[in-house]
Amino acid sequence: MKHITTDELKRMTDTEGLILQGCGGNLDEWVSGINEMFTEEGILLDGDTFRDIYVFEYDGLTNMLFSMEEVKLNVGKLAMWRLASHDTFGGTWMSDYLPNRLGINTDERSPDRNGADIDTVEPEEDAPPIVWFGERPSPYKDGFSSDGPHPDDRENASGHLSLRAYIVNTGDMADMYRDIDRLKDGGFAGKWHSFPTTRAEIQATLKEIGIDGVKYTDYAFNDFEGIPESLRAALPMFTDLDELNYLAVKLEGLTDPQREVFDAVVQSGKHCASLVDVINLTENLDCFDLQPAVSAEHYGEFLIETEKENTGEIFNRLERSKNQDERDFAKYVLRLEAHVDEAAYGRTVAEEENGVFTDHGYLTEVGEFNEVYRDPEDIPPEYRVFAYPEPEPRVKVENADLTALVTKMHALGGDYMTDAHYNLNVLADRRSAEYLLLMNGRNIFLTEAAHTYRRGTTAFDVWMNAVEGPDTKAFAIHVTDMHDPSGSMIGNLVEVYLAEHQLDILHHSINHTRVDATPKYGPERSFTPKEWDNQEPVDRHMYQSWTRHFEPGDLQAVIRHLEELRGGHELTGKAVAPDALLSDLNRSYMEKAVNAQPDMLRITLPAAKDMLTCNDADVYRLMPDGPEKLSQMEALPSRGGLWYQQYREFAIKREGTAGLDKWAKREANAHIVKRQPEREAPEKPKSRGPEL
Repeated sequence: MKHITTDELKRMTDTEGLILQGCGGNLDEWVSGINEMFTEEGILLDGDTFRDIYVFEYDGLTNMLFSMEEVKLNVGKLAMWRLASHDTFGGTWMSDYLPNRLGINTDERSPDRNGADIDTVEPEEDAPPIVWFGERPSPYKDGFSSDGPHPDDRENASGHLSLRAYIVNTGDMADMYRDIDRLKDGGFAGKWHSFPTTRAEIQATLKEIGIDGVKYTDYAFNDFEGIPESLRAALPMFTDLDELNYLAVKLEGLTDPQREVFDAVVQSGKHCASLVDVINLTENLDCFDLQPAVSAEHYGEFLIETEKENTGEIFNRLERSKNQDERDFAKYVLRLEAHVDEAAYGRTVAEEENGVFTDHGYLTEVGEFNEVYRDPEDIPPEYRVFAYPEPEPRVKVENADLTALVTKMHALGGDYMTDAHYNLNVLADRRSAEYLLLMNGRNIFLTEAAHTYRRGTTAFDVWMNAVEGPDTKAFAIHVTDMHDPSGSMIGNLVEVYLAEHQLDILHHSINHTRVDATPKYGPERSFTPKEWDNQEPVDRHMYQSWTRHFEPGDLQAVIRHLEELRGGHELTGKAVAPDALLSDLNRSYMEKAVNAQPDMLRITLPAAKDMLTCNDADVYRLMPDGPEKLSQMEALPSRGGLWYQQYREFAIKREGTAGLDKWAKREANAHIVKRQPEREAPEKPKSRGPEL
């Protein structure tokens, strides 16, 4: 652990790391505590720890920089931890802290830790203009010269430039931090927006930068214009958008003299520690007096001249007096005036008045400052503009045969047949009314919904490490009838937004207090969570089963929360037929085929083989010259089998869904493990009388 100055920190532009702000107490305990917590959370990998740690003081706080260089990390988990714990630890990235707190442009040529210059790569001349996070982008866009103002640089009634902010998508930030190479290579684009604004205008900007209201993060502000430079520190990255708009409204309504007073107060550093203070300042400008003096000497001259004007008549009377002593006194005053130190005089009076010199003049507070504004609840409704763009509607299927639907998803949504055995048996266990299904380009994962909220389980890890992408789909399954005569489960399937549900899991997850493990030989053992996590895989194979135990009431709280989510799902979403959902999933699957046929339903090779063997429907091989109908003989091993053919992409006509239903029912019966019916305990033999 090394203590450094902020000047040394400013030169560390080639270092990326996590900065924790306001670290009090024993700093060694912070280091050990962070390393231990990140190991338990699965953020630090392979037993690695943070080794290069720097401590620096800034803005009255003790801060710690944990360098990420050459540290094995799960950066995605670290990014989510930072966002979820920001209010507690004030965590921020080094690449954000330098430009936003210290004003350092990390992309410019800058000295390294030893003072040597670092060369930066110049962009290609023909490359498209990209504004990176961490820079202060030019206010002039393509098509406008810097000789004239940009159309967005609108002036308000006082002739001042309107407030403008550069909005970025913090969801993109979290995505970028999943890949450490992307983190080191650069940033991402955002958009300038002028304030005051309207709800429609801000929705258009948010939509343009990819914010749709369903990500686990929202927006942030990277830069501001049209305000005094000293005010930018009072407007942090995560400024409330409605508050920023309300401030712009208040600034737009200031007259020229009021704006001069406002700028002077802000430059003095008074009443601008937060956005709440700044908004209150616009309501209290009459509490300040601004004199035309920009230095102690200037103010001293002003005071002396004022005194001369106020005492001029008396001094003239002394000079013309018939009394010699009075005339001598007037001459003495003149000699004193020639030796007055205006700067010292101005400085003394300023200290007595608690005044401050600014570029706009000499500022004093002459009235009582009243707190008119407290929080966003005080913003009038007409100035509240924040609203997410309407996201794409969720899709839901109601009162469906869930067993058949999940089976078909394995065949029509991707090459998922290897997962069918496990997933169909999860449903067949009938241990829950709530399930979650996650599918991407590799597999389908179905689990009881409650398992995903239990930290340390496979279900929790799978969901928290899932990466949102075009091929990733997530669904919540709500069972309504487990006793259907056909043996199937009936219920609803609702699409959920992956990032939104990840955040929900993170906020409502529970930790186990101990693990009871039953070895293959010997008595049962109990482990603390840390002891269990430190078990090597080979050691866990010694146990035939283990059970995680939670605090009383934790599991019930998760169940109640899932019931609340279920109520919300029933009220939202666009209802579609099961076949429509399957057709939509199949569209993406068909697009990935080498010889795609959009008017057909692509099926997996195992499904094609089974449907051919049982003559469920006409099956076609996707060929470069078009689909080729197959005969039943093609599925026989004696003919080489479909497994060994060159072209192994298959489809059925959309009219063949009846055959698909037959296949799905047969497939479900084949994959679901048949369970023996429960037997009643044998009756005890009736006693024939008292034993002798």
